[in-house]
This record gives sequence, structure tokens and C-alpha cells, in this order.
Amino acid sequence: MQNKRKLERFTLKLPSQIKISEGGADENLLELTTENVSSGGAFYPDAVPFAAGTRVTVRMALPLKRFQSIKDLPKSALVTLDGKILRTSEIGTAVRFDKHYKFDQPPANGPQVLASLTKTGETPLNSSGGTP
Repeated sequence: MQNKRKLERFTLKLPSQIKISEGGADENLLELTTENVSSGGAFYPDAVPFAAGTRVTVRMALPLKRFQSIKDLPKSALVTLDGKILRTSEIGTAVRFDKHYKFDQPPANGPQVLASLTKTGETPLNSSGGTP
């Protein structure tokens, strides 16, 4: 099977919160970790109980380990993206991002807020042709 992707994908384990809203119904919040990410989407190795086409808001913690020498810089940045579920199956869930995104400024109590999204330890970053 030929890879039809136009965007480079990276094996990157990013803790994420996915908020799902179905036609005015109560919002559902899922906490998942990406398997791989590109500028156009992410793949989560977890099946979610929502159909393809469902609109989502994804909030991810991006590691800033390369900038640790800068004083007072948080260890992670939060990015919020809107998108939709592209597909879901027993092997996982693909989310396609819209073109708009927002970097959230760390709040005054940044460590506590980021704690729910971040994990300790090194985050692997490798180029990959993996699943979207």
C-alpha cells in the first residue's frame, strides 16, 4: 500500500485532552496520548466511541526540553486545535486538524495546570511514516 501523506509525520507521544461535542449534547473529555503527529493531524492508539466526522477540540502539551537553558521557561507549552475524527477502529483513532490553532500562555499556576497533561521522562521524537 502506497503512503499518500503529504505532511511529514513524527513518532511523538504527546499527552492530549480531546473534547467532543455532538450537536449540542454534553461535552465529553477524553485523555489520550498520541502515537504520531503531523501539522495536519494526530493518531491515537485508542479507539474512541465516536463516529468519523465528529468535531473535536484537541489540547496537547508540547515539550520544550530543547529550551531548558532559558530561565523561567515552562517545560511544556499548550496548544489547542480544532478538527474532526477522520476514522476510528480497533487499532486507534485518527484526528485531522483544521488550519487554525492557538498556543495557550502558561497560567500563573502553570505547573499544576500542565501536570494533568504532561508526564515525566523523555519524549521520543522521530520522523516516521506511521499511521495518520
